[in-house]
Amino acid sequence: MPEGVFVVRLDDMRGFLVEEKHPTTLRLSEKLLNVIFYEHETGKKEQIKFFESEGKRIGSFTQITHPAWFVCFILSPDEEPEIIRDQLIGMGRLITELAIETPDKLDLGQILKEGSTLPKRSQEQLFTEIFTTPSTALLLERLEDENEGGLEKAASLSIWLKNQVKSEDMDLREIVKPLMKSGAVEVKMVGKASEMVFLIKDVFAYRAPPVQALLNVENQQMNFAEEYRQQVKEFFSPEGEGGYNPSLPVTDPNSPILEDRQKIAEIMDNIFHYRIIEALREKPCNVEEIVSETALPKRIVRDSLRVLRNNHIAINIGKEGTWALLSNPRIDCFMPEFVLPAVAKKVRSKKVKRQAAQEYLELLIQQWEGENS
Repeated sequence: MPEGVFVVRLDDMRGFLVEEKHPTTLRLSEKLLNVIFYEHETGKKEQIKFFESEGKRIGSFTQITHPAWFVCFILSPDEEPEIIRDQLIGMGRLITELAIETPDKLDLGQILKEGSTLPKRSQEQLFTEIFTTPSTALLLERLEDENEGGLEKAASLSIWLKNQVKSEDMDLREIVKPLMKSGAVEVKMVGKASEMVFLIKDVFAYRAPPVQALLNVENQQMNFAEEYRQQVKEFFSPEGEGGYNPSLPVTDPNSPILEDRQKIAEIMDNIFHYRIIEALREKPCNVEEIVSETALPKRIVRDSLRVLRNNHIAINIGKEGTWALLSNPRIDCFMPEFVLPAVAKKVRSKKVKRQAAQEYLELLIQQWEGENS
């Protein structure tokens, strides 16, 4: 493992700030910090760079989502950079997130000792930014409207969006970015002057019953199986009215279920919460098991579990400090088949050109043939 690690943040006013280092006796010169910045100056994605400076072998990690933060590992003489590259990237992700979200809980020595890492954001997590950005969620709703047909000129969408939010200061390109990054939307030129926005994936955020966890509890005959089943039932299908049923048709924009999707997305966007949800989807676990499964520090796990409990996602059940999912937050995507009749209608009424409709169908075929192959 590396001999040391330090975290550097680039501040617009004060230049490089060393936020944390291990060991604390580590001496870092201004020249070394400048070399780190120079090595990453042209980077446009998550990356790790290896170089030597002042007799130190350095592996320096940064990512596009946090371009001002650098996690730098000091390698021992016998370490081969390419062999430990993936582990250093995973450790770099974890340290960056901890340094930003919970700097008081960042223990570099413990992370080095245990080799704790954080995986890359999943496809499901890429969808979270859609619902945490109100204007982007509004744009998705427009494209998912059965009457709109899933495709529209970018210029028309821009005008519609400005009217909806009552503001001229709207940049459609920035608003559509989360949709494009997740693959929910594609933007293409059709013809010489018509930029079109195409809905490729119908994206749906909701809470599902924790089916897999329930099955595992029953199959293993855990002593809290009946209690667990009852609590899940009370959440989704209590006696009388109420409960959470995402399958019900919803047209009211102020519906609790529509409001809930933003809350779900915000929680899933947090990588620590998401890792714990992933672990609990399979089966209930105690804190030690979650720590082992996720490689997250125990303090982070405990804090995240409190957040999940307060948002009706996780519950503490049984007599041995076991945690289980009460509801399973999910963001799924489907082929937007419902738009096809509207596309045909738009072509007949000459609201869109036949070429644009043909391009749309080809994009859908390319996407969903690949998904199902």
